[in-house]
Amino acid sequence: LAPYVPARHRCQPFALAHAQHDRVVLCVDADSPLLGQQGEALFDAQGQPSAYVRQMLGFVEQLHTGQQRLDALCAVLVFLWTVEKNLPAEQAAIVERKKGATQ
Repeated sequence: LAPYVPARHRCQPFALAHAQHDRVVLCVDADSPLLGQQGEALFDAQGQPSAYVRQMLGFVEQLHTGQQRLDALCAVLVFLWTVEKNLPAEQAAIVERKKGATQ
């Protein structure tokens, strides 16, 4: 079996950055040891992003979208936890018992 490589590491040396007007820009770490004279070209003969760069852009965008969804889910969970903690004592006890039963 090959070792697992987390998605955040598979997209290196690429990353997304927020720019003006709600734009997102693909950035490349020019100092990365993953870049060199050999390997995948970043631009094609016409000076456009290569198929490899377009593929990596799609991958990094998926990671970005997933992180946004995770952030939204965490915000909802924090809100629900806060609401739960503000329940009247008898309702809070019921919630605590139910949580204990599922653990």
